Amino acid sequence: SVSHCTAAVVPPSVSSVVLEVNSHGISRLTALTVGCTLSPMGSLAAGDEVRIVFDEGFTIPVSVDPSAVTVNGVAASRVATAGQLLTVVLNGPVVGGSTVRIELAAAAAIRTPAAPGAYGVTVATSRDSVEVRSNLIDFRALVNVTFVTSPATPNGSQGYYIGSSPTVSFVADGAKEVDVRIDGANVSVWDGRPLVIPSGKHTVEAWAIDALGTEGEHATQSFLVDLVRPAITVDQGAGDLLVGASPFVVSGTVSEPV
Repeated sequence: SVSHCTAAVVPPSVSSVVLEVNSHGISRLTALTVGCTLSPMGSLAAGDEVRIVFDEGFTIPVSVDPSAVTVNGVAASRVATAGQLLTVVLNGPVVGGSTVRIELAAAAAIRTPAAPGAYGVTVATSRDSVEVRSNLIDFRALVNVTFVTSPATPNGSQGYYIGSSPTVSFVADGAKEVDVRIDGANVSVWDGRPLVIPSGKHTVEAWAIDALGTEGEHATQSFLVDLVRPAITVDQGAGDLLVGASPFVVSGTVSEPV
């Protein structure tokens, strides 16, 4: 008797495809990372490609500057786009079985979907030709922070608040908390009381954290506060002056520019 056997040829594919994004907000330009593991026989050489297909909803620009894309920390040789497909051409080799990590900076101008929902990508390479899906990322409308200042506008010239310190509060509907940082110092959770801005030049940064722990967009506002009244020093001394002739010139200095 004659026995027959058949063997199925399975095209190679990458594995462990992971999509990471800096912002979960809808319709946002965001930095993102796509990682995967090459098959044992899927070694890539300079000039080979990694092909990333973004789900419908993502907006991919007509062109992407290669300097905005790195492969394992090395700038891409070339980047091409066609619809939802982004093709990254490697500058150097990657050994089969190892990890490929493609980082796309915000300058790559890839925009997150405008409609809330779960989205992902598929990945294939010149050697691993079968497309493999990534995890899904949940994109949603983020909670934004609105500054409420008092007085609403500076009451002095050249943008200065004078006489008394301005205060600032925050409105963030639906936020679990609002985080605040002043002049780049440590972050604190806003306790609901108005912040009093002291004399000097200060920058207040605030952002909301939603119920799922997602950080919203950061908002900033700068303040110029002058609580010290200008003083004049007369060279002829303090007190009354007895003048014996006219005209008489009085000279002095002012404590700050006028």
